[in-house]
Amino acid sequence: MLRIALLVITVLSLAACGSSPSGMQAPPLSASVLYNDTEHESFNLEQYRGKAVLVDFWATWCGPCVQSIPELVEWHETYADQGLVIVGLTDNSSNGLEAFLDEHQIPYRIAVTDSLGNNDYGIESIPHLVLIGKDGKVIKRGHPSTF
Repeated sequence: MLRIALLVITVLSLAACGSSPSGMQAPPLSASVLYNDTEHESFNLEQYRGKAVLVDFWATWCGPCVQSIPELVEWHETYADQGLVIVGLTDNSSNGLEAFLDEHQIPYRIAVTDSLGNNDYGIESIPHLVLIGKDGKVIKRGHPSTF
């Protein structure tokens, strides 16, 4: 928890001061279905430009993904007011998603795409987190345990 806190505070501070963290530009990312967002009906990474975004590639059937949900909920509750947007990106293999979201009381955004495997992020296994700075550049990526 302390590592993510320091990382998020650094990301939010760097962007607020006008510094541009080094890293590659985040590839486009979109999904046709979006939950827990009152402003948008679908997800497009570009619509969150100017905010730090943590994308969680996950699925309801993935045990380690489900285990990381409480920590993501805590990060959302702690950092959303400071500008961090958390988006859980899953695919159509996550059956019964609405009931799952209710059962696990997930407050952060959940987006549904056609396939997690067909993306420019090179995701080979889940769960996988990608932290993107306010400037749209990838800051950190990896398994939730590395955050």
